[in-house]
Amino acid sequence: TMQITKHNYLVTRVQDIARTVAEAFHIASTGRPGPVLIDISKDSQSAVMNADDIDEVVALKGYKPARKLHLEQLGRAMEEIKKAKKPLIYAGQGIVLAGAVKEFREFADKTGIPVAVTLLSRGCYPETKPLFSGMLGMHGPAYANYIADEADLIIALAARFDDRVTGNAAEFARRARFIHIDIDPTEINKNKTVDLPVVADVREALVEMNKHARAGGYAEWYKRIEELKKKFPLKYREDGDAIKPQYFLEKLYEATKGRAIITTGVGQHQMWTAQFYKFDKPRHHITSGGLGTMGFGLPAAVGAQVGNPGA
Repeated sequence: TMQITKHNYLVTRVQDIARTVAEAFHIASTGRPGPVLIDISKDSQSAVMNADDIDEVVALKGYKPARKLHLEQLGRAMEEIKKAKKPLIYAGQGIVLAGAVKEFREFADKTGIPVAVTLLSRGCYPETKPLFSGMLGMHGPAYANYIADEADLIIALAARFDDRVTGNAAEFARRARFIHIDIDPTEINKNKTVDLPVVADVREALVEMNKHARAGGYAEWYKRIEELKKKFPLKYREDGDAIKPQYFLEKLYEATKGRAIITTGVGQHQMWTAQFYKFDKPRHHITSGGLGTMGFGLPAAVGAQVGNPGA
C-alpha cells in the first residue's frame, strides 16, 4: 500500500497498538495530510494487556514535517515575481488544507496576479473576481489553459502538477519559469522540473511574501486574458425544451446566489459542476478528486449538513 498511503504500519504486538494509533494520527494530520494504514494482526486483536502498559508517546525521529522557513529562497521567489510581465498563480488544494485562504487572497490582491485553480482548490479565491482565470487542465475551460500557455511565470502554491492539470508535463506552460512552494519535498521536481523550489508550509510562506508584495503593472496581460476568455469561453448547445445539465447548474447558482455547499460523485456531473457553478468560498465544493469512487456525493452531503447545520 506504499503507493497510496503516506505511511503504513504492521502491528504484531498488542502493546504497540496504542502508540501506533497515536503516531498514525500525528503523521496523517501534520505536514501534508495523508492516509496512514494500520494493519493489526489477528493475535494482537485478540490479546489481553494491562492498561498500565499502554504507551502513547509519539517519538518519530525520522519524521520532521516542521521546517524552518528559507527566507533567502523566498526572497529569490519575490524577485522572480517582480520581473515577470505575464505571471499566473497555479493554486492547489494545499492552500485550503493549510488554512491559508486569507493569506493567499491577500497576496493575489496585493500583487494583482491572475489566479487559476484546480478541481480541489475551488473557492480558495473568489471566482466572481476579475483576477480569477479559471480551472486548469483537461476539464477546465480552454481559456485557462491558453492563459497558462502564454504565461512567463507560473507560481505553483501547494499544488502537485498532476496529469489532469498538465497533460504532457514537459509541454505544460513551456514559455514560463516556475516557482513551486510545497510542504512536501517529495513533490518538488516530481512531475515537473521547476526553476525555483521552496519547501515550506504555504501559509507561513505567504505571510512572509505578503510583507514584500507589491502591485505589478499587468495592464497588457489583463487585456490579453480578457481576449482569451472571450475567444475560448465555456459554452454548450441548447436543445429545444430539454433542460441541459449546464443550464440547470447555472440556474442553481443564481437561485442559491453561490452560497450552496455542492457535493458530487465521480463522472460527467462532477465536471459540469466544476465548470458551471462559481465558488467564492473554500470547502463549498466537496468532491473526491482523481482517486475517488462513485457514490461519494450523498454521504458527503450528509457530512456537510452535519458540519454546517444552519447552512
